Amino acid sequence: MSKFQVILIIDDSMNERLRSIQPGSEITIHTNDGSYYEATFKHYDRRKKHVNIHIDRFYPNGGKDICLDKQEIVSVQTPDSIDQTEEEIE
Repeated sequence: MSKFQVILIIDDSMNERLRSIQPGSEITIHTNDGSYYEATFKHYDRRKKHVNIHIDRFYPNGGKDICLDKQEIVSVQTPDSIDQTEEEIE
């Protein structure tokens, strides 16, 4: 089971965060309309400000790629974000 930490990010920080995520990474994205758990990060288009993810097939409407506008994203979680925080505490 993966541990997740919520990271609230606004504007330029969000751009930086999305650019730092490697394609194929497992992420959870929270949007104004809902959350996408255990999604696979595909691509972030900085010019269009769109994020492409693949929804896990076990979720409703899963098993497909979707495109989210960056403005819809409230927070992004990655499994390694909790590891970094734990290392800083120790």
